[in-house]
Amino acid sequence: MSNPRNYNVGWICAISPEYVAAQAFLDERHDGPEYVSAHDGNHYTLGKVGKHNVVIAVLPDGEYGISSAAGVAKDMLHSFPNVKIGLMVGIGGGAPSRKHDIRLGDIVVGTSRDGRGALFQYDFGKAVQGQDFQETALLNQPPAVLRTAVSGLKAQYEAEGHRLGEFIDEVLEMKPRLRKKYKRPDPKDDDNPAIHYGPIASANTLMKDAIARDTYAATRDILCFEMEAAGLVNHFPCLVIRGVCDYSDTHKNKKWQGYAAMAAAAYAKDLLYQIPPNKVEAEERIGKLLDSGQTWPGFRSSAYESSDISLVAAAVSHVGEVVTNIQSTTTNLSNRVHDVHAVLLDARLEREIAAGASFDSRAEEHNPRCLQDTRVELLQDISLWANDPGSEAIFWLNGMAGTGKSTVSRTLAQSLASQNQLGASFFFKRGEADRGSMSKLFPTMAADLTRRQPAIAHHIKSAIDSDPTILGKTMREQFDKLIWDPILMISRGSQITEPIIIIVDALDECDREDDVRLMIRLFSRAGTLQPVQLKIFLTSRPDMPVRLGFKDIDGKFRATILHEIPEAVVERDIRVFLEHELARIRNDYNSLVEKDQQLAADWPGSSDVNTLVRMAIPLFIFAATACRFLADERLGTPKKQLEQLLDPGSAGNVSQLTATYLPVLNKQIAGLSANQSMEKIQEFRNIVGSVIILASPLSASCLARILDVSEDIVEGRLRLLHSVLSVPLSAEEPVRLFHLSFRDFLLDPDLRAQNIFWIEGKDAHQMMAAHCLRVLEHLRQDICGIKAPGTPRSAVDKHRIRTAIPQEVQYACLYWVYHLQNGLAPARHCDQVISFMERHFLHWIESLSLIGRSGESVNLIEALQLLYKDEGPKLLSEFLNDALRFVQSYGPAIDNTPLQVYSSLLVFSPRGSKVRNTFMSKIPRWISLRPNVNDDWSQCLQTLEGHIGYVTSVTFSHDSALVASGSYDKTIRIWRTATGECVKTLEGHGYWVTSVAFSHDSALVASSSYDKMIRVWSIATGKCIKTLEGHDESVTSVAFSHDSALVASGSYDKTIRIWRTAVGKSIETLEGHNKSVTSIAFSHDSALMALGWWDKTIRVWRTDTSECVQTLKGHKSATKSVAISHDSTLVASASDGNMIRVWSIDTGKCVQTLEGHGGEVTSVAFPQDSALVASSSYDRTIRVWSIAMGECVETLDVGFVPSRISADPSMLFRQIFSHWGDC
Repeated sequence: MSNPRNYNVGWICAISPEYVAAQAFLDERHDGPEYVSAHDGNHYTLGKVGKHNVVIAVLPDGEYGISSAAGVAKDMLHSFPNVKIGLMVGIGGGAPSRKHDIRLGDIVVGTSRDGRGALFQYDFGKAVQGQDFQETALLNQPPAVLRTAVSGLKAQYEAEGHRLGEFIDEVLEMKPRLRKKYKRPDPKDDDNPAIHYGPIASANTLMKDAIARDTYAATRDILCFEMEAAGLVNHFPCLVIRGVCDYSDTHKNKKWQGYAAMAAAAYAKDLLYQIPPNKVEAEERIGKLLDSGQTWPGFRSSAYESSDISLVAAAVSHVGEVVTNIQSTTTNLSNRVHDVHAVLLDARLEREIAAGASFDSRAEEHNPRCLQDTRVELLQDISLWANDPGSEAIFWLNGMAGTGKSTVSRTLAQSLASQNQLGASFFFKRGEADRGSMSKLFPTMAADLTRRQPAIAHHIKSAIDSDPTILGKTMREQFDKLIWDPILMISRGSQITEPIIIIVDALDECDREDDVRLMIRLFSRAGTLQPVQLKIFLTSRPDMPVRLGFKDIDGKFRATILHEIPEAVVERDIRVFLEHELARIRNDYNSLVEKDQQLAADWPGSSDVNTLVRMAIPLFIFAATACRFLADERLGTPKKQLEQLLDPGSAGNVSQLTATYLPVLNKQIAGLSANQSMEKIQEFRNIVGSVIILASPLSASCLARILDVSEDIVEGRLRLLHSVLSVPLSAEEPVRLFHLSFRDFLLDPDLRAQNIFWIEGKDAHQMMAAHCLRVLEHLRQDICGIKAPGTPRSAVDKHRIRTAIPQEVQYACLYWVYHLQNGLAPARHCDQVISFMERHFLHWIESLSLIGRSGESVNLIEALQLLYKDEGPKLLSEFLNDALRFVQSYGPAIDNTPLQVYSSLLVFSPRGSKVRNTFMSKIPRWISLRPNVNDDWSQCLQTLEGHIGYVTSVTFSHDSALVASGSYDKTIRIWRTATGECVKTLEGHGYWVTSVAFSHDSALVASSSYDKMIRVWSIATGKCIKTLEGHDESVTSVAFSHDSALVASGSYDKTIRIWRTAVGKSIETLEGHNKSVTSIAFSHDSALMALGWWDKTIRVWRTDTSECVQTLKGHKSATKSVAISHDSTLVASASDGNMIRVWSIDTGKCVQTLEGHGGEVTSVAFPQDSALVASSSYDRTIRVWSIAMGECVETLDVGFVPSRISADPSMLFRQIFSHWGDC
């Protein structure tokens, strides 16, 4: 990132074409600023023109005029305090006259003439009867250094002419994408713009009156009209440069805007070249001039004592301007307050919040906090960590189930919130869909941050406004845009001294192990943030994925193991808790019964308390469950309940979880016969077994409808379980587990023999899958009665959707596949699944769209494909394959207009589509003319469009979630494979990009270029984090080692360099060859590196010794691409001809020659099993070859020239060649 203090030239633009033109004329483009003022909303581009560091800013989109320009200038000076000269560069309306032949595309430079200023604010003055308009605002002149440069450049142009037209042509040649909008609309022989010098008129409104224009031109010699400069010069003394795009009348001409902006920018660049850097250094900082009151010459006390009416008027004008500024500042503050509320109420963010995840949510309301005088030492230790600037950024509280981690988290969150130190909290809970995964973690945190840290709210809102799709993007991007960047923005120049603490409880209840490790890695960056301290408090069980995640960031966290806290401390805390709760139970019970039935004042006595303490240690969950059990009057009196709990016969030699939960469950069958008990136990397994395996909690009434049993039966079964389940009074509120250990207890196969309530999880899932499919039989076409196929989903009333698709149907739509996956023998449901797909597939897709979850259809169908891959009938496999193509091809249309699935989407599907043919009868009769369509889906899954130059390199990330592409347009684009969306455009290379490569963890991408550089980019931020310089010629190839620790690059300078990724330093240079490197590939274990050369050879090197261990010869022309097999035994190579060779690394011999392409081969790649190799060619095909047979086994006609196959082509092989086995 760039230091804002290094920039001394400020360049302000009003509109986007001016901003684009300004950027195009930079000699160098720098990284964004390290920090800006806390309330600075400007967008900046930094770079160099000649020897000057320049900061360019643009007015907010859609805002014009004096006040907006003034705001941008003030914010710039706060963020870039060393700016000393200013430029206002852009377009304006010309004022042609007999005296001045001003034409479209010409340039007007604001200079003084005949004693009049360079700038005239024509809407700031007064009309005096019988006299001319009298100016009452005195506007500053540009700094002397700029005026001198204008004079020098003017003389030079008069003597030698200028080359501005050539400069513009050169920029357009380098940036061909700009030609259409920015080239001269009517090229002619003399297309160099003319430069005019004189006054420019400025106002808050656009000049459209030709009579007024001509009057000002005649009386004040005005050459040009514009709308922003008058708002700048008294805050930001600057030179105004305008390209003429129209004639300031009603005939506005957008056709000339682009070229006029380029002309003005070209002049500004040439002007800066005239100014020696030391002249700029000698100027005062503009901010200092403002602070010292030197901005307004003539506004001294003498003005107020003078009889000169013009000076008095100017002074009054100044006072009025100050008042206006105060009003503007007040408005800005008000707007920022509204911004905060806008974020808090932003429906986009609200939809992505995980309900119940925050510590103060309704779902967490009745969950316990630490009692006073418990966990004293632990909470003090955490508090010291939180407030110690030198402590680790992460505190990991690690403890086994039931040791009280969540209670500590809630207590800490409550304490921090009261001190305004809490940033956000998220309590994971398995079995609650949104709280059991990471999908809504960062949006929920962002919402919490806006509520608790108002200074951050504006930046979160800006992030969502600038990229509304961020809420559906990767976890990395969400963390960066919604959490990291907003905190970073307030950290710059912030006066915040208190740390911001984020709490995440129960990491082990996050359902994806790789998400847990990713989350820990992302949070580990907190230690790098300054000056604001960001700290992360995490809790979890000591499960393997969590431990591995913390191993990845060893040395960056503090850990406390809860179950290793000294037993005496734990015993004391549990005793305090039990004594408090038992006293409450005693008092509550005594207040409800007659005096003769009351418990003794010392009940239950010290002996029983001691026994309970011993039984509980170290599990707080035992103590909490026991107290809920004793307090539940539905089960009996506290005294009898306690006797049962302490009965040695019932406890016996059992685990603590058994001792915790079995007494509660035994109440279900107390006093019943054996047959009655078995009936109740089966009912328990049906109802409670469903509750504990649900993907998301359901209400009792909804559960009854899914299970097809009476609501009374469900409520009756739950009535006796209030000590282990959170059962709301309302049957419409979701039933939840108090603690995950209850689920563990019921499903633990080791407890089957001693727990008569034991539940077989797979049976419960299988039963729930069957219930879901039964519920889905109620789906039908146009379930909401919309009728019109073109009706957008957003126009359908939400209440109408909830009525037509009630909670249990929504649950079944989303989770029937989940229960099939986790059930016993999914094949049992095969016929049911086929029947459902053939009758209700489109109804299901319609319903998913209506509830806003159509995007999940791809994952659900892919899960079904995997489930029935080996044991499903061909009919089902074919239908699922076609269904996947259907939702992939028409995803946006399905999401926007659900009923189109029955009309246009079917009509435009291929003739051979299973979905089309199955639901042909659904096509409306009014579609009488049907299009001519292909027989089958095309082989192309996605078309990625956006580059404006030839694409030179393409690679998949290791997880196949992303694609990176490099191009002649000097950019690298990062694409999401699932949607085809471009998520990042990486800019920085000075010439075309030759090669791109992902790191193994998909966190980085490396690119090489003809500009002789290698750049390493962060995928999360899109920023270049390392620039590797050292090659003397263009770099042709780049590759990461498998462990991502090394980067290798090959160049036309005939060397290979190996770089240490972390530090960006070259650690080895391989020389001694007389030809250039064309291609590089690492082996899977990073031990070997294969290099293709222009001399027709391939060399294999050891990376640890830099020793060439094999030279492979046989190609008749230069090697274009190389790849090493996964087992490091083979090398594949492509030459300038149509041939691929496969070599043994051991012997150096060619073991297979593959011929068949009709054009030059451009790239080769191995899948994981090394039995196949893929190649791409100028014949517009990708071919897959069997190495053993030496034959092409599949040809993919892609319709374009593939420049390169990914180094990890797993996506290609999975999609097309799955019948060859696991690739």
